[in-house]
Amino acid sequence: MKILSTLLRADAGAVSVNGLDAATQAADVRESISLTGQFTTVDGILTGRENLVLVAKLRHLKDPGRIADDML
Repeated sequence: MKILSTLLRADAGAVSVNGLDAATQAADVRESISLTGQFTTVDGILTGRENLVLVAKLRHLKDPGRIADDML
């Protein structure tokens, strides 16, 4: 996860995320992803899906419900 999120560089090989090279386009990779902890939620009373929808809305993504469904 640290390599995919560009927090660490890969020792060997190539890494791409959303079609972007993680080594040469790190800022673009970080802009294209979101990370969340396994046990961390934005709001503890919301379901996992509701939290995903909320984050998608906060990022102004189109069709947050579809994005959340695709992630589950």
